[in-house]
Amino acid sequence: MGYRLEISEVKDNGDCGGKLFGYINNEELHKCKSWQWLKKHEYITDEDEDCWDYGFDHQIVLWPDQFKEFIELYIDDYNKYSQYGNKLSLDDFRKSLKFEKVLIEWA
Repeated sequence: MGYRLEISEVKDNGDCGGKLFGYINNEELHKCKSWQWLKKHEYITDEDEDCWDYGFDHQIVLWPDQFKEFIELYIDDYNKYSQYGNKLSLDDFRKSLKFEKVLIEWA
């Protein structure tokens, strides 16, 4: 079992990015452009890069421009790797794209 990407403004609830990290195998995960972006920007470390199972908590605070860059990559990854047949678009995140400061977490 894995985690869903949850997105909220630091002061408010927001959008949900669906099930991806923790629901696909590590080989596919490492191919995800959004995962690579998090790794490149040091939001995940070597020690926690494959920890997407219950009992581990990833929480990251992003500025709006960082969030837009990340979520565009995440949408591409989700639409490519999701095992559930759902598709995401930038329109699904219209609320969170207006946040002043964005908290993303997998819960």
